[in-house]
Amino acid sequence: MLDREFDPLLGISQKCGSIEVISTINGDLRAHIPSLCQAEEASRKDDAITGLHLFKKKQSESSSRSCTLLTCTTKGHASMESIELGRSPTDVIHDRSPTKWNMCASSNILCSKVDENENYALYGGKSVEVNVWDLHECVKIWTAKSPPKNTLGIFTPTCFTSSTFFSKDDHCKLVAGTDSHQVRLYDISNKRKKSSKEHGSKKVKSKKSRKRLEGGDY
Repeated sequence: MLDREFDPLLGISQKCGSIEVISTINGDLRAHIPSLCQAEEASRKDDAITGLHLFKKKQSESSSRSCTLLTCTTKGHASMESIELGRSPTDVIHDRSPTKWNMCASSNILCSKVDENENYALYGGKSVEVNVWDLHECVKIWTAKSPPKNTLGIFTPTCFTSSTFFSKDDHCKLVAGTDSHQVRLYDISNKRKKSSKEHGSKKVKSKKSRKRLEGGDY
């Protein structure tokens, strides 16, 4: 995510938990963060980062040496923290009171997305139904209903592998892909799922264009 117009920065996360912030102009490393959750790093060695968002700067802050990061791990540990960039990549000043919350007690988060206005975040994963969070209040505002049991009475949990907001101007319309070859469209303003379509024979791992979805090219 490019965070500013002047000297834009890009955030890159590693599965081991480290994060790098680089300049998109010359590729220089501006910050290397071993872990945003350093105090809890030892207990989360098997909890990889699955989502990273670098918040955009306001016009008045475009030249600031600070940036705000939102991360999410496989086990649903979310953290939002501001950092000050130092003279060297390792000289980073951390926020003393970062915002942290848990999105799920179990299961795995596999996909996430922040809306265009950076007010809401969308998450989904293995046995984790698509859900939307208010980033200002750090509260969940909507969760998709679990699928019903089949005709044999067997419940199969959904595994979401990709998700995004359907429109840049509307956080209420969502698109999510599953490992069972489905693309699901949601409208949370109606509190219900809109539709579900089969999509080929492979897991859905990338977000499809709005034109293709609207055209019904599945």
